[in-house]
Amino acid sequence: PIDLWGKKYNFNIRGLKSIVSNFYTPQNNFDNSKYLQPKIDDNLGDGSYTMIYYCNDSDGETKLFNKEKTKIIKTIMPKKGSAVVFETNEIPYAECYPNNSDRKITIVTNFRFEPANE
Repeated sequence: PIDLWGKKYNFNIRGLKSIVSNFYTPQNNFDNSKYLQPKIDDNLGDGSYTMIYYCNDSDGETKLFNKEKTKIIKTIMPKKGSAVVFETNEIPYAECYPNNSDRKITIVTNFRFEPANE
């Protein structure tokens, strides 16, 4: 997915920092309004980006926060085959567990890029 995204927006991957797969299952009595703790991967340096790729449809949303982690700026509902990309050092995020879906599967990639040569 990153290569396709790079071709669409005209950039090349300069460095791949990490790739992590996540498998979330419904949690009994888990209140998603008290979402998981927002995290920020600030050890990756400036110019790093995070891509969350959704492997299946699910009702366990992803929440993006302002830098201070005090306000939700965007909520993304997982749709199979879609992805969200954001600046790693600037936008904390939290994943929520599914309530009605049997699972939520994501692949989270941290990377750096450079503009492609014309």
